[in-house]
Amino acid sequence: MTLLLRGHYAGRFPCAIGQDAATPVGEYTVRDKQANPTYYGPTGIVDADAPNNPLGERQLLLGV
Repeated sequence: MTLLLRGHYAGRFPCAIGQDAATPVGEYTVRDKQANPTYYGPTGIVDADAPNNPLGERQLLLGV
């Protein structure tokens, strides 16, 4: 993910959207940021601090 602040390059960071989907190309805005998010998935709930949490330690919710 490339971060732009006021139209200027501010950094580039690795990111992923999951194992089952391709990374979408486009311009998005950050709608919400979460530290240590709890995962709510089709197989159940994974606590924020669990080592098998697929979201990791940070989550960005993106919008168009």
